[in-house]
Amino acid sequence: MVAEKSSSLEENNIIGLASVIACMEGQKDRFDSIHVMNSWNPELRQPVTFMTALWTSLPSQHAKGMIFSIRLMGAYLKFMFCVYEEGVCLQLITPELIKQIAFSDWVALEICIQPEKDVLTVFDRQDYYVWVIYEYYLVQHSYKAEQMCSVLLQTVMEGDMRTYTERSHHTRYHLNRNSIINILQPLLGFLDNNTAGNAPWLLVEFECLVNKHRKTGKNSIQIQWAVTCFFRTALLLPRYLFFCNCLGKVCGTFLTAASKFVNNYVVQYCTEGYHLPLYLTAYLVQGLQQIMPSLLESDWPAVDQFLSSCPVVIVSSIVYLVQMKSTIQIFKSNQNVSGLLKAIFAIILWIERCESGVYSEPGPEPVWMYAVALYYLASHRLNEVKLTGPQLLGRMMKSTGNRTLQILNIYGDLLCCDLAKQDITCDPAQSTNIGNLLWHLLRTVPSTLVHLAENNKDFLKAVASSSCLIHCPLSVLKLLKSKPLSSVLDLENTAPSVVNMFATACQQFEESEGNATKIKPLTVTALTSLCSFVKSCIANCSSQQLRHIDQAKVQLCSPDLVMTMMQRQRQLLAQSPLYD
Repeated sequence: MVAEKSSSLEENNIIGLASVIACMEGQKDRFDSIHVMNSWNPELRQPVTFMTALWTSLPSQHAKGMIFSIRLMGAYLKFMFCVYEEGVCLQLITPELIKQIAFSDWVALEICIQPEKDVLTVFDRQDYYVWVIYEYYLVQHSYKAEQMCSVLLQTVMEGDMRTYTERSHHTRYHLNRNSIINILQPLLGFLDNNTAGNAPWLLVEFECLVNKHRKTGKNSIQIQWAVTCFFRTALLLPRYLFFCNCLGKVCGTFLTAASKFVNNYVVQYCTEGYHLPLYLTAYLVQGLQQIMPSLLESDWPAVDQFLSSCPVVIVSSIVYLVQMKSTIQIFKSNQNVSGLLKAIFAIILWIERCESGVYSEPGPEPVWMYAVALYYLASHRLNEVKLTGPQLLGRMMKSTGNRTLQILNIYGDLLCCDLAKQDITCDPAQSTNIGNLLWHLLRTVPSTLVHLAENNKDFLKAVASSSCLIHCPLSVLKLLKSKPLSSVLDLENTAPSVVNMFATACQQFEESEGNATKIKPLTVTALTSLCSFVKSCIANCSSQQLRHIDQAKVQLCSPDLVMTMMQRQRQLLAQSPLYD
């Protein structure tokens, strides 16, 4: 009645209910502790007395609920003082009714308020929050601002997490979420750069959230939810908080912590293929832009180290150059800019020249930056550039040297990674476009297939998630399977390359069987289909390609693939006694 039917109770019902509660209060020692399931109140997530559970369950999310709670408590107190002597009455009354509420409890209650049904107007509520935060807790009870910021942020993120764990977006845990964030935003100005810590306050709070929700066998899912909830709130806060607690001084250890966060969480759980979505790219670059005025000349090496250890930031900035160009150009005004930030200006100039139809040889900047620029021109600007992807490849193939080959190999990795993303998200139209670009590269530079079959790709591991990397060899095999076999066999070392990629796929499939924490890259049906394609490559390959097939890789594949390999060897031996 108290929690669910309060709005339908009349005055006599409330008085009768209050008298029953008062009588129960006198006999409360007879009641055992109870555990309230799925309670929004943190105090009820552990065993409590029945009377504590009753009073903490009073409705407070809207005006009608608050009015009922006040009427019930008033009738209860009146009955108690009428029946019992004052001294006995004060001993019997549940402490929850007269205790000083902690800040964490107040925030837990306030986030469940329904503002549209509240008795307070928008302006009254704002005045109320100002008094509660700045007068009651900060001044009268000497709470620390950093502690209050942590409580506010954790309450919001916990509420968001519960919408995932309870599989509902209509829970009470974030009814007043926006108001709590509005309270948090000005309080963040009280934070200071405590360099005794190893990470910015914001990233420390994320680690606290993750540690609360780690579960054996479900770590990946829990962390995915935590990262999503974290950025949902972080995007509403000042962006410099990702790198420091306040503007004015940037700590090198904070930038190191930020790079670890990007590589461990952002790359693994937020990337789209080999780059970040635009909103996260803007978040990180704008955060660096906000701390720029605070950077001393001695601080810039730490910024360059951050970008070098997190190449996904620069990669994503080039991918979204149309949207990010004006933001990136702001760094140009600082004479201390060096390293990758300085290199990206040269890449932008190279892209602009290609767009206008003027090709120039790649400069001394890192080869992966030119590979991303080539991808940008080939896949994102097809209708707006005078030098298309195929034309650029033709110009680059005229160049000699190892750098050009490195650029094209990494360009192939990026296409492969994006193709894997399209396969994962089931986007056939975009998958076809990317597949056509990759096939054109393979036909133009046949040695690219050998590179794609290799596993030592440090750059790709720095910008793509594990799930995407697992799907890369599968996506290449699917692409090759869709092309005429004669054209596929014209590529360099086709048979050894497809065997290497298929062996990797088989190994990943076996590791994922019976292991819920491992990503299952493909089904048995898909594996069987790819196996047929690989057998066709072996059965029709040349003796030279057959010699280069790694026998250890063949043993990792299916038994019928081993049999096909032996049959092909016998055929070639019969055709040419010199074959061994």
